[in-house]
Amino acid sequence: MSNKKLTDRIMLFLWISLILISGLKQVLVDLFGGVGYLGLSYALFAYFIFIYQKNNIKRKMNIYPFALFLFCYIFLLQVFQKGGLTYESMGVQFHLYVWNLITTLPYYFSALIILQSADYDDLSFIKKVAGFEIIILVISTIGILTIDPLASKLTAVGGNETEYFLLMGYGMVYGLATILPFFLFDISRQKKKGWKIVLFCLICISILMASYTIAIFTATIGVICYLLLKIKNQWVKIVSITVTVAAILVLFVSGAMADLLEVLARMMPMDEVAKRLEQIADAFRTGDTYDTTIRFDIYGDSWMEFLQHPILGNIFVDENSSSLWGHSTNLDILAGFGIFVFLLYISFPINVFRYNYRCSSNLDFKATTIASFIAFLFLSTFNPILSGTEIISLFILAPAVINSKEGSNGNNFINSPL
Repeated sequence: MSNKKLTDRIMLFLWISLILISGLKQVLVDLFGGVGYLGLSYALFAYFIFIYQKNNIKRKMNIYPFALFLFCYIFLLQVFQKGGLTYESMGVQFHLYVWNLITTLPYYFSALIILQSADYDDLSFIKKVAGFEIIILVISTIGILTIDPLASKLTAVGGNETEYFLLMGYGMVYGLATILPFFLFDISRQKKKGWKIVLFCLICISILMASYTIAIFTATIGVICYLLLKIKNQWVKIVSITVTVAAILVLFVSGAMADLLEVLARMMPMDEVAKRLEQIADAFRTGDTYDTTIRFDIYGDSWMEFLQHPILGNIFVDENSSSLWGHSTNLDILAGFGIFVFLLYISFPINVFRYNYRCSSNLDFKATTIASFIAFLFLSTFNPILSGTEIISLFILAPAVINSKEGSNGNNFINSPL
């Protein structure tokens, strides 16, 4: 192995570990401070863009709309939003959302560079490292949550990463929920499926035990979409999808969804999830959005703000914009910045999806990519996704890594035959 290849592997290992192991990030912040950790993140990004990036990229992804979105998002928040949480670094007061983006962007863009540059050997290396770390994290998380059931939930408010080094935080839980269809796709290709099935079951258990209701819904939606879309017979697929959508609509229209949620709540072994399901059921039945289901009110407020200011959003008329403090990336951007900035933002996950979808001729892989994309859209509608490194980085790179077997003839993933 050449010195260049060895250095690539070291940098890839560090990058993967920083994304997957939230406790490692927290340790580095504690040791070197926020600025030191940020410097390391951008040093990694600089390596990938100036040294790692190959010259044989035949098809590049268009990220200019997303770059314009980032400029609008950061500039408008920093200049026009005077309320809300802030973070001070090097004497500069940053809007918290701006600071979050500053710390996560090097990982997003590094993922894009790796996606477009990695050959089969690199993707295989990433798959092995990520697979090993995920196994360790999942087993450790199940053990920790058995003893401390709320440990993962506390990471959503900035705690427990140091106390439990190998605990999956909220970003990792949501990230795995989004790409869960790709684990099923990987199982379907294996002759010896045993340990892959065990890993899939352990991931599902860890997502359930973490008690993030939206993550459970995201995983469920992704798996259902995968099972429907991979049906070979087109007529059977069309009928199955139609029946599924019709059944869901009937559940909502008839009010039976509330009864179903209550049944699921009684069956749910996790008290936090059971409580949330009961509250959602009450909201469907009575319209009462008390306690934690207040998110429904936040979603509704953001939507109404968008309808009142559809072009430019309310960021120019409300310096303490309540619409930006919800639990939905999609609705927050719509309400705060208007339709044009939202279109710039949504072009990014769409371009990532199209890029990965077109990089393989395997129909099951294409179905899996669609299923994961639907799960991602659901998650970004009902949860924030820009505050951590895991969700978007996994969404970008998981398809190439999981499908790296197709590139075993030595070609880059992006050059696989269409």
